[in-house]
Amino acid sequence: MADEKAQKFGRAVAALRERLGLSQKELAQRAGITPSHLSRIESGDRMPGEEIIARLAESLNAPGFFLIAGLLVPEGMKAKHRPSSFTVLETVEVVQFQEHLNALVAKTLEECVEKIDEAVYMIVTSAIEKIRSDSYALLLHRGEGAFPPVRP
Repeated sequence: MADEKAQKFGRAVAALRERLGLSQKELAQRAGITPSHLSRIESGDRMPGEEIIARLAESLNAPGFFLIAGLLVPEGMKAKHRPSSFTVLETVEVVQFQEHLNALVAKTLEECVEKIDEAVYMIVTSAIEKIRSDSYALLLHRGEGAFPPVRP
């Protein structure tokens, strides 16, 4: 099972890649890794080493990936990028927004399922009552007696 750091790092890579409009294949080519390797990173199944993190950070112009991975930004990368690009806030905000959106969707789906369950219960209960009522009327019409209808 993937660890939390790998999952968080993978979500951040995927969020920034998508935000930049890159496919997995395009980013993999830029970073010099295979698309399947990138897919495993983004899904959180694999935490890359420092070299792959450096390639991804360089490819996405995101030295903040080192911070997400719990590493220090290498000096060579610090010299290439402006200080403000070291903040991971934007990337983390995108990931947090996606997680929040996923939670809202899950909650909405759960509420919809509950309402559907209630509606199905009411329809089935109503149908059973109608069948009992019709059966009772039919039996009375034949004069055979019947069981009393269930009243809600």
